[in-house]
Amino acid sequence: MPGKNPRQKNSLQGKMEREKGPMDRSGLQRTTIQFSLLKPIASKWIDHCDKCKSVFLRAFYDGEGSISGHNLTVYNTERDLLAYVRRLLDSFDIETLPLSVMTRAGTRLTDPKTGKTYFRKDDCFRFSIRTRSLLTFSQSIGLTIKRKQTRLSQACLEIKQRSLL
Repeated sequence: MPGKNPRQKNSLQGKMEREKGPMDRSGLQRTTIQFSLLKPIASKWIDHCDKCKSVFLRAFYDGEGSISGHNLTVYNTERDLLAYVRRLLDSFDIETLPLSVMTRAGTRLTDPKTGKTYFRKDDCFRFSIRTRSLLTFSQSIGLTIKRKQTRLSQACLEIKQRSLL
């Protein structure tokens, strides 16, 4: 574009580069992006239609979710992002439990392998999908990761069997 410095980075890219975190286990630099920077993108691309919402939620739960028994829970330090995810789930009539704080910033975490102690920088939030909505989640959203798919299918099967009693 005329008049624009080709070396000048857009504000999102610059923000991403400033917030690089420590190396992950694969040796890659972790990058965090604040959800507030993604809101305009979300409203244009994710909120576009039910299929787009579903794909986003599936990817989000594959990465940030955990399923144990009948508990499908998602964790994140971005409260606004989790509120957005709850709103998307609500558009599919998937009920959730209230958003709550799981761990507070400043609390201690000890790595069991190395014994090294860390202090959490941010609060970590979570919410779970109500058991009665797991079947709807499975049908409308689903999961991609095989082990999570298996656990979700097992939970749905148990819920169906329990409802027949």
